[in-house]
Amino acid sequence: MPADHILAGNGSDELIALVLRATIDPGDRVAFPVPTYSLYETAVAAQGGQAVCVPFPEDFGLPPRVAAARARLTFLCNPNSPSGTVVPLGEVEALARAVAGVLVVDEAYVDFARETALPLIGWLPNVIVLRTFSKSFSLAGLRVGLAFGHPDLLAGLRTVKDSYNLGCLAQAAAHAALGDLPWMKANLARIKTTRARLTRELEGLGFRVPFSEANFVLARRPGTDLTPLARALGERDILVRHFATPRLRPRASNAPTPSPRPRRRGPRPRRRPPRPPRAEALGPSSWRPPGPRRSREAACRAARTCSRALRRRWDPRRA
Repeated sequence: MPADHILAGNGSDELIALVLRATIDPGDRVAFPVPTYSLYETAVAAQGGQAVCVPFPEDFGLPPRVAAARARLTFLCNPNSPSGTVVPLGEVEALARAVAGVLVVDEAYVDFARETALPLIGWLPNVIVLRTFSKSFSLAGLRVGLAFGHPDLLAGLRTVKDSYNLGCLAQAAAHAALGDLPWMKANLARIKTTRARLTRELEGLGFRVPFSEANFVLARRPGTDLTPLARALGERDILVRHFATPRLRPRASNAPTPSPRPRRRGPRPRRRPPRPPRAEALGPSSWRPPGPRRSREAACRAARTCSRALRRRWDPRRA
């Protein structure tokens, strides 16, 4: 892939923040299916955006409402965390063509899966694919991530990134890791074998385990609070991540479907983001030198202008 289609970052978390900084304004909609990587919602709130959380169905298939959200930015963690499930490439392509803005496919765990969305970069210029060295290469502490996308789209991200966001040691380690792919592939094979055996054993114990294409599995048991089990495993130095959230509690096969919440009558009041204080209203304690602040704001405006122009060019409704 050409170098101008790649941007390196201080882990994929920084790249997520750069995408948000370059593409959305306060109050803009950012859509993603849930439950998923929890940083999306936190990063959207930090940027002043409006998170549109679309619940996954029981089988963790792609919800149609994600495309219908008409969001300026859409995230898809694929394979998803914490389910490990995968949205097929054909559905990812259809989602990219249907969304109103930019689609970010977060492929942190894709090396454990069967297919990738990287081929979409060649013919869909509103797609960004994120990768990380933290999972399959076991370099989580060095914080190295990669973004793949159209050069014009990545130019907007470069406008708002820090000048020296990736240290020389991290770069050297990533370069060495890419030069030793046989070790990484052997590691993948061991993890996939362990994943399959763990899935069989958990299912034999009565757990529901979605088919995982990540380096973990999600184990659920309908109608059972697994908090005591997670605590007992921790006491035996067996570390598991417990999600005490209703979104991850599977319904029993004979459980009734919950009734929908009553709809509000009349028009929904429009919520506007709070306006920032005027410069002359700032007190002495909040004063900052005008030069660097103006340069940062100018960079953000330039990135958003570039993003808006690209979105107008890619808007499927104009096709």
